[in-house]
Amino acid sequence: MSGPEPITVNLFDWTGGIRNKRQNPLLFPENALMDGEDLDLVDGRLRTRRGASRSSVGSLPSGAVQVLAQVRLPTSEASYLLAQVDENSGNRLYASPSTLPTTSGQFAEVFDLGSGADPVSIASLNDRVIITEGKSHKPLVFLGCMAASGEDWAVPKAVIVSYDGGVNWHDISASVCDKDPATAADLGDFPASGYIAVCTDVPKVSAFALDVGTPNANPLEMIVEGYSGNWSSGPGWSDGTASGGVSLMQSGCCYYSGAEPFEAIYHTIFEVPGFWYRVGFSGPVSQLSSGVSLRRVLFKAPCQELQVIGDGRPDTPLGFIYYDSSASSSKDWTVQVSDYTIPSVARLNDGAVSGATGMQPGDYIYVGYLTPFNCIEMTPSNDNPNTSGAVLSAQYWNGTGWMGLSIADGTAVSGATFAARGKISWSAPSDWQQVRPIKSGFPRGYWIRLAVSANLRVDTYIGECGVFPIPEPLAKYKFAMAMRDRITLLNRPDAPDQVSISRALEEYGMTGEDSASLRIGGQDEIVGAVEAFNQGFIAKPDAWYILNGYSPQTFAAERAETANQAPVNNKVIVTGPFAEADQKNKMGIYFINHFGAWHFTGLQVYQISRDVSWWDPSSPNPRLDLNNLFRAYGVYWPERNWIIWAVPMIVGESASQAVNNRLIIYDLVLQTWLPPFSAAAASLCTAYHRHEAAPGKRGEIGLYAGDHAGNVLRLFGPADAHADGWVETGWMAHGAPKIVKLLRHLTAYGKGALTLKIYTDGNDSTPARQIELSGLSTIGSHLFAVDQDNVNLNARFFKYRIELRGESDLYGLGLEFAAVRGWNRM
Repeated sequence: MSGPEPITVNLFDWTGGIRNKRQNPLLFPENALMDGEDLDLVDGRLRTRRGASRSSVGSLPSGAVQVLAQVRLPTSEASYLLAQVDENSGNRLYASPSTLPTTSGQFAEVFDLGSGADPVSIASLNDRVIITEGKSHKPLVFLGCMAASGEDWAVPKAVIVSYDGGVNWHDISASVCDKDPATAADLGDFPASGYIAVCTDVPKVSAFALDVGTPNANPLEMIVEGYSGNWSSGPGWSDGTASGGVSLMQSGCCYYSGAEPFEAIYHTIFEVPGFWYRVGFSGPVSQLSSGVSLRRVLFKAPCQELQVIGDGRPDTPLGFIYYDSSASSSKDWTVQVSDYTIPSVARLNDGAVSGATGMQPGDYIYVGYLTPFNCIEMTPSNDNPNTSGAVLSAQYWNGTGWMGLSIADGTAVSGATFAARGKISWSAPSDWQQVRPIKSGFPRGYWIRLAVSANLRVDTYIGECGVFPIPEPLAKYKFAMAMRDRITLLNRPDAPDQVSISRALEEYGMTGEDSASLRIGGQDEIVGAVEAFNQGFIAKPDAWYILNGYSPQTFAAERAETANQAPVNNKVIVTGPFAEADQKNKMGIYFINHFGAWHFTGLQVYQISRDVSWWDPSSPNPRLDLNNLFRAYGVYWPERNWIIWAVPMIVGESASQAVNNRLIIYDLVLQTWLPPFSAAAASLCTAYHRHEAAPGKRGEIGLYAGDHAGNVLRLFGPADAHADGWVETGWMAHGAPKIVKLLRHLTAYGKGALTLKIYTDGNDSTPARQIELSGLSTIGSHLFAVDQDNVNLNARFFKYRIELRGESDLYGLGLEFAAVRGWNRM
């Protein structure tokens, strides 16, 4: 220090960010902000951060919003906020179709998860949202269906038309299973015996919407039925397409009148497996008027358990046995009905060389399979179908005896069973048990036996028999992820390292040749999963695995070099961009755990929390409550290029923090940490605001949070009030720790209301001087103003705390020092 004149030093370089790293106070860097809250570091200035506004109005119960996510259905261009609320009376899922941004969002309950349910994991594929929880429920599927108008209802798997009572079918799916109003299916000369059959991918349906192109003019009444072992209308359906007793006179919705949605059973028609409904007509005329057309068919369904749907291909039976009771003999025809060759057939007679006796009452055909099935397809030999009048009946084994089974016989023609190729179907009984039929030499499995009411022709032969198995129901899974046009389910209770992958573009296709299943490591449960770089990244407690491949033959998981770092839970995994040294952008995976915050490039993990002491349990407050860090939640907000985590942070004199009470933010532009924001967020998400003119109706993207009291909040919105923020340094000697300095003068450059607290020589409980810089709040529309104050404060060490109130900005703070002796220049 030399010279007679004092010198002014600029106290902070705002772009340095919050360091909060314990250091020797004699060497404390002058550009470091030690700690702070509710402030942004942007454009070379400190700025108070905008706060939060409610986006829900009393429609959620008081409880922690454990999970918050926006999901979008591409076909209807509808989007929803899904909220999982953990309340005293249970744990429920809610959906809000309200257009964002909004301050009057109304949520409706879509599923009761039950008390004690874990946070859900959500993945979307096509127009379906898969929701897994892994503890109380099997995977769920949400199809939207929130609008009374039907505009956001679900698209069927298929729509087919029959003009002959269901014998033959014509596929009109391409015309009516889309959102294009220009495409329409002309029903032609639709007779009274015709049907419009609709296949859905869920069993529970509560309504259908029919968009009529050319209306019907003939007086006909609509009949809607669902297949539940046989065709049934239940309590009945309303007809919103009718006017003046004329059905299909207008577009409208048909609602089921039962207390619960209609529940169909798994069935295959026209080689399309799923859950089937059909629309027919009755009345004083024989057919619809000429030229009636449909533009679109949609259905309304509640959120429900995801059902596995097969690929529609029949399988070969476990066994096909003909039993002749009069001779107490059996003949195994399994090979003959499974080889797809014409000459080899199953002969339904006693096999006598001369005077053979055909199948008669008391004889049985046994058909078996390894798992339950509800349909078989019989192909009688073209040269030898049955023409004798006989009715087919069936039985199943319930563990103690053979019980009657109600069937629909599609092989019957004019009262003669086995007269034509057709399906024999039934509703699989809940008490069906495995058995070895007839004798111990036959394989154990699920068997039915078929009997006839009268003698068949002696030369009745069956060429082929195909079995339509019921896919095994899904187990519980903890996580769901969409990857390469497939749904991936992970962490099954009985196999916590299990990964199951659906067929391509079929969220329900968890079986068949195009599906896949693998286990990763054979030990340690999967704790998280995310899709990035067009690959799946799967986290275990101490490592990351990369799930790669495009088909069941190539799917494989390989361990990444991750320095034994993995996320603390699935919700803290965030994908966001990363700028490399050459300024090229690539994606990165960011996560936190008990040891810090990390950036995973897909090959290696890098720590990004070295400059903050929040993870050090021995550091002064504020610091993270590591015991409750499992509650943390993360999100990437592209508008500001921030990675944000809601965390439990111990502040003030607190010793623990059981809920998330702060947001910590890593700025990807500055590549530094920003001051925490004091928000009690149980969950976070980003959500697109609706813009009618934009592609996909996606406008700007907002940041949303679910709190601990059943509220959904918008954070940092343009209309939100500014929070009161503060920032402070550590102890600073300004380059001369041994010299007593006189802080003579202070100059502030900014806008708004500002308080400066100055602490000296180790006393950080009471400020040596508190200065109100009120002149910054009277500058009108100017960028900033200047306010000054004479301080005249002696000390060796100084600590500064700046408090901003409301909408305030601070561009710079100048401090004028001099040595106490000789006024030497600093």
